[in-house]
Amino acid sequence: MENGLIEQIFRYCERAGATGWAAEPVNLASNIAFVLAGIVAYWLRARHPTEPTPDTAILSGLLIAIGLGNAAPSRMTLAADAIPVVLMVVAYLHFALAVFLRATPVVALLGTLTILVVSLGAAAMPGWLDVVSGSLLYLPAWVALVLIAIACAHRRHPATTALFAAAGIFAVALVARALDQPLCSSTTIAGHQAGLHVGWHLGCALALFVLVRAAIRFGHPPGTEAAVRVEILSPVPRGGSKNARGEI
Repeated sequence: MENGLIEQIFRYCERAGATGWAAEPVNLASNIAFVLAGIVAYWLRARHPTEPTPDTAILSGLLIAIGLGNAAPSRMTLAADAIPVVLMVVAYLHFALAVFLRATPVVALLGTLTILVVSLGAAAMPGWLDVVSGSLLYLPAWVALVLIAIACAHRRHPATTALFAAAGIFAVALVARALDQPLCSSTTIAGHQAGLHVGWHLGCALALFVLVRAAIRFGHPPGTEAAVRVEILSPVPRGGSKNARGEI
């Protein structure tokens, strides 16, 4: 299974079996999107009117780690490529369950471990990695994100829109990843086969940024969300004051 997983991780149009940074200049450049997303997330976190949870700093850092890991030039750096992605998926699913849905620590842990086990189990299934260039490997995490978004919508959670938007962006990115090999010969830049893997990188970076931004904006301890929304959406004008009912 390990060899098959490695082959699928590095099986995309632009690389085509080559190694080194020069083998995939377009994909290499697209990894900058993850780094920029992480930097902007840190900036948004620093500007937030209330102190976000420490988890959001970890999520922002993982965004940067994904970009740097994806830029690794050799198959020997599989850990640098895969570990930040796995940590991001695990960390965000646990965060969403524990913070957005207010699940108990046990339920949040079991839910996260379930998705992780399902994903690893799917990777071990014969032929699973060969379907649409191994893109189905990411399907369990996407399904989990959609289910969490639906649960948030049921609770009228303010992060609902961001979760659905991220799920939609991630779905488009998965399609780009799946079509990378079939459309390889049709996608060239200056005579260089580029493929659509760059769309996978850019889509993932945008989806993860939307998710981390939602965590920064709406991931606060119980009882603080309302105060934060009032501060952000209804600032008191200069020279104004609020009465006991909150009116100016």
